[in-house]
Amino acid sequence: MTTNGRPPKFKSAKQLQDAIDWYFFERTHDCCGIERPVHKPITVSGMAYYLGFQHRCSITDYQNKDQFTATIKKAKLRIEQYLEEKLYGHSVAGVIFNLKNNFHWKDQVDPAVVINNNVGADPEKIMKQRGIPIPEIGIGDIDE
Repeated sequence: MTTNGRPPKFKSAKQLQDAIDWYFFERTHDCCGIERPVHKPITVSGMAYYLGFQHRCSITDYQNKDQFTATIKKAKLRIEQYLEEKLYGHSVAGVIFNLKNNFHWKDQVDPAVVINNNVGADPEKIMKQRGIPIPEIGIGDIDE
């Protein structure tokens, strides 16, 4: 009988869930169990480190195991919720980066709303199309 890789760190979904719950608790509470006024950041890589993994990809590896799928998905959803709530604060560039790269968020453009920027277009033609009056200015009329 051959084995592939290391033995699993967690033998059951409950054991993994308990460890994940402690990760979230530690990020939101101090050593006396009192909720922190400002929570420590909650991240996928932080959770992976706390669980004893050497890389955040181990979280995905566990997610791909049937017995742990729901547990990992729920934990990742909780992290995504935390990050999404941070979008309502200041300085959100890092949060947006994290959501795009770890949770497959993407910028979406509604084609019905896209406005053609008309690069290289004839300004007079555009003004006529939009009903904007074209001023009658000759070269000699411009003061320098």
